[in-house]
Amino acid sequence: MVPLGQDFRYGARLLAKAPSFAVISVTALALGIGATTAIFSVVDAVLLKPLPFRDEGRLLVIYEKNPASNRFRLFAAPGNYRAWQAQSHTIERMEAVQEGLHANLSGGPVGPIEPEELRAERVSAGLFSLLGVQPVVGRTFLSDEDRPGHVNFALLSHGLWQRRFGADTGIAGKSIRFREQLYTVVGVMPPGFAVLDPQVDIWVPLGLNPNDARAAGSRALVVIARMRSGVTIDQVRTEMDAIGARLETENRALNSGFRPSVFAFRDELVSFHDEKIGTTKRSLLILLGAVGFVLLIACVNVANLLLARGAGRQKEIAIRMALGATRLRVSAQLLSE
Repeated sequence: MVPLGQDFRYGARLLAKAPSFAVISVTALALGIGATTAIFSVVDAVLLKPLPFRDEGRLLVIYEKNPASNRFRLFAAPGNYRAWQAQSHTIERMEAVQEGLHANLSGGPVGPIEPEELRAERVSAGLFSLLGVQPVVGRTFLSDEDRPGHVNFALLSHGLWQRRFGADTGIAGKSIRFREQLYTVVGVMPPGFAVLDPQVDIWVPLGLNPNDARAAGSRALVVIARMRSGVTIDQVRTEMDAIGARLETENRALNSGFRPSVFAFRDELVSFHDEKIGTTKRSLLILLGAVGFVLLIACVNVANLLLARGAGRQKEIAIRMALGATRLRVSAQLLSE
C-alpha cells in the first residue's frame, strides 16, 4: 500500500524549500484556470444553458428590415403584424411587445409612495402563454384586458414586487398608481423573467386598435413567434419574405423597401440588438478559445518547470531506486508532490 500521507508531507517540505518554484507554478495555473472558468461560465449562461421558455428552440423574433439602408432590426408596424398573423402558415402563434417605455410609479395599494421611474413593456395578452411562463402570484392578462380603453392592468417583475411592495402575496387584485392612473395588479412574474430587456419592471397590455389607421402604420413593435413543429427557420424566412413582398405591393407608402426580418430567439438575446447578427456570440467563442490557449500556455510553462526541476533531482531519484524503490513508488511520490 502506497503511504500517500507520507508522500504529501514530503512533497510539501520540498515545495517549501523551493518557494519561487511553488509560487510561479501556482500563480500560472491559478490565472489560467480562473480565466477559463470565468469565461466558460459566461458562455454556458449565454450560449449553452436552455432558456426558461417552453420549446425555446422554436421561438423566433421578427422585426422589419430595410436592406437599402443596411438595417435589419427595425420595429414592426402593427398593420403588418396583423397581416403576418393572418397569412403565415409556418408560424403557430405570434404575439407583440412594445419596448422602451418609462413611466412613474407614484402610488401603492395603501396610497402614495415615493415616486420611482420604471421601465415598462406593453405586451399582447397571449405572450406569456406563448412563452410557457406562469406567474408566481396571480395570473397573466386576459384577452378582454388587451383592448383599447381597457388596459389599466399590470404585471409586476419579481424584483419590483419585493422592492416596493414587500413581497405581498395578496397583491393581485390591488391597485397601484402608474403613469398617473390607477392600474390593477393581476400578478407577479417569476424571478429573473424577461422577454428581451432584462431591466423591465412592469408589463401592461398592448391594447392595439385594429381600426386606428394611423397606429397601424407606426412602427413600434417587436414580434415574438413560435414556428410550427417540423418547420425550419429558413422555411419561415422564405414564407415571410413572400408575405412582405405582397404587403409592399398592397401598401407602398408604408412598406416600400421593407421586409420581415426573422431571427432565432436565442440568437437575438445573444446579439443584444447589434445590427450584425451573432457578433456577441462570435466574440464569446473567440474569447473562450483565447483563454483556453492561456490555460494551455500555463500548463506548458509548469511542465517545463517540472522538467527542469526533475533534471536537477536525477541523483536523488537514482539513490532512491538503488535503495529499492520501484518506478511505481517513485512516480507516486512525484505525482503527490
